[in-house]
Amino acid sequence: MFNIRSIKPFKGVWTQAIFWVSYFLYEWLNTGANFDNYDWTFRSISLNIPLVMIAAYWHLLVTVRHFLMTGKMAGFWLSLSGGLVIFGILRRALNYFLFYPTFFPRALEKAFLVFAKTSCRNHASASYSCFVCNC
Repeated sequence: MFNIRSIKPFKGVWTQAIFWVSYFLYEWLNTGANFDNYDWTFRSISLNIPLVMIAAYWHLLVTVRHFLMTGKMAGFWLSLSGGLVIFGILRRALNYFLFYPTFFPRALEKAFLVFAKTSCRNHASASYSCFVCNC
């Protein structure tokens, strides 16, 4: 019979939990204060943090540990570049289909795979600021 008490959490689980909670709070409070809108930054970061976690562990556990540490450089570069492209497109899809319709419907006027979502040049961070100030 399987005993649930026999499962021991892997080493450092509390350290990683504290890191991800701190990362979430930093991103939420920093971005919310920067754009003076804590509601949409909370939703955006809540939506994206699972994907960020998966991407981080993919690159740390697979790309670095399996390929870089064993000297398989072709696999390392393929995993790194493939991960960047795949996770980048997944993050764009999350924002484009789930977040933009609610908070930035004007962003849907651009195609899905357009690199710049706005043509605003008045702000350093054009992807969010132009929708906040409507310039």
